[in-house]
Amino acid sequence: MTKFAIVSQRLLGHLIPALGLGRELKRRGHEVHLLGHPDIRHLAEKEKMTFHELREDEFPDKKIGQVGREILLIHSIYFFECFVCDSAMSAPAYVAEHLNLPWISFQTTVLLSDEQVPGSIRANDRLRVMYRDQLNEFRRELGLRLLNGGYRTRGDLAGASPYLHLVMTYPQMNVLPDNYSIPGMKFVGPCGVELPLAQQEDSESLIPRILICTTSITDRPKFEEHTRRYLNACLQGLNSKSLKVTISAQFRPLDSNETTGNIEYSTDYPLHDAALSNTDLVITHGGCSTLQRVMLHGIPMIVIPLGSDHRILADKVLEFGSGVLMEPQIINEINLWSTVQQVLNNPAYKQNALRLASRLRESPPANQVAADAVEQFLEGSS
Repeated sequence: MTKFAIVSQRLLGHLIPALGLGRELKRRGHEVHLLGHPDIRHLAEKEKMTFHELREDEFPDKKIGQVGREILLIHSIYFFECFVCDSAMSAPAYVAEHLNLPWISFQTTVLLSDEQVPGSIRANDRLRVMYRDQLNEFRRELGLRLLNGGYRTRGDLAGASPYLHLVMTYPQMNVLPDNYSIPGMKFVGPCGVELPLAQQEDSESLIPRILICTTSITDRPKFEEHTRRYLNACLQGLNSKSLKVTISAQFRPLDSNETTGNIEYSTDYPLHDAALSNTDLVITHGGCSTLQRVMLHGIPMIVIPLGSDHRILADKVLEFGSGVLMEPQIINEINLWSTVQQVLNNPAYKQNALRLASRLRESPPANQVAADAVEQFLEGSS
């Protein structure tokens, strides 16, 4: 059996898939340690994984050297045998390279070519040169070959393994051009942890249930602004309606006094599988993990993209015919309520969502597929 160190960002869209893979590896008898920000300790402990704090782990592109030194210190005590790294985190990948240990990377959203990355290509190229220099500072400290360019100077792929890179999305979500790939990439589906499904009460079975999922990214002012806008629209547009509304959020950005009898907050994470069994419509910003869980449950959705790759993912929802897109800049209680009625009252959205879910369920569970790939990689490298 192998002693794994899984290193993930604290963002739930990254962390929950990492926990799913860790759960399956642990079930197979491997020893699994999770390294990350102190805020995620409780989730690691729920999975009975040994947790180690990375106190300098604020953002994956910051304090690379400090995070790397913390990982080296932890390794000097526990002697890990394989690293599983969030591909946006360069520090654990560089430590594995330095120690000459096998390492695997994972990403939890769609893989994009350079041309598909949001923003100006020229501006992105300038940022990559600056980031390359920052990455090379720690590589130089570790005695590693310096980067000149290539995909590992991209923020989302700085920690990508050339040996095995797990893309935790369904193949149906792939948007890559046919002529683009990176070494070692393998589509495994959306890993994750599931909770026992909640049972719907008969007395409320005819009342439409709406789940509103908010982002766990709290450090981007634009994201916060748009999230506040659409949550306000939900509170004003959906209160006192014949609906049951749950707002799933890590924090409560609005005054609790603004809620009404048909709207409740939940801060329990992960929530998806526990809530989605009783949900008729999901309103989401378009994070990949949420989107894929909703798709698997066959539920229509309204996507309000905040930025990053959210619009690309929203376009996939439109392609599948399982939901609609609303622009965050213009959303208000009137057009939100109108869109909710449109999706709930048009059976085509539900039919398309169920058709898509049926196709997705033909695939084996993603946790198993990913763990199989990891074990096969280790067998081949031993």
